[in-house]
Amino acid sequence: MTLEIIDKCYENNLNIDLKSIHREMNLFSEYHTKDGLKIEIDDLDLERFPIGFTNAAHEEFKLIVYEEKNFLISDSSCYPCSRVYENTNGYRWVQILIIPRGEKLFIANKNSSIRYSFYTLGLFKYLKSYDDILNFDEIYCNTFSNNEWFTEQERIQFLVRSEATPSEVFKAFQILKLFNPFQLSLFSVTDGLIINKNHVQNHLLNNNSIPLSIPYITSSSFKITISESTNEILKAEDFVSFIDSLTNDEVNQFF
Repeated sequence: MTLEIIDKCYENNLNIDLKSIHREMNLFSEYHTKDGLKIEIDDLDLERFPIGFTNAAHEEFKLIVYEEKNFLISDSSCYPCSRVYENTNGYRWVQILIIPRGEKLFIANKNSSIRYSFYTLGLFKYLKSYDDILNFDEIYCNTFSNNEWFTEQERIQFLVRSEATPSEVFKAFQILKLFNPFQLSLFSVTDGLIINKNHVQNHLLNNNSIPLSIPYITSSSFKITISESTNEILKAEDFVSFIDSLTNDEVNQFF
């Protein structure tokens, strides 16, 4: 049964050769050694940094080695993991390789021997079209949105780093409501984006966590920030009432 679970862990709907990637990420690295030898999972400090990982069924997972590769496995699920890494402070961990399928996963990341990052597999390279972006965004949110580290910025990174055309990326931003207030107002002028009061309320109140920059137009050094006092205003009930009082004609006139 264990071998069947291990073999199945490489299957994915993006047709990524996860088995080859897994093999490469478990090769010996001179930068992560103990007395000149490869650091093994037995060298992890699971008491101080436990396995902060489970699934929707709240199964208990454990780390195993099979054919010189690391895996995180439960009674019904398995995920390939990298070699053991170590930083300058002596903290050790393995990187879990996840191609999300929509099943809810819970990953502590902080103070854990299991770490996840969407950069590891570069999944954005496999998103070739508008439909790919929308399908993946839904799956990604279903999988990770219950984690404390999950932010809208990761969704944005998948969009802007995807292989889709600029027009498809723009359309996805609009459909997924991932424009920040500055982008929304700018594109209403430059691209004739139609804005109503619901859009204004959503982007000002709900999208405050999205950086006020245009990552696919400007350099990373360009960033507009809102003052703390302004943020308090944007959260106030009076402001919501003000937005609700506007007509769509008044909103279009303002922008």
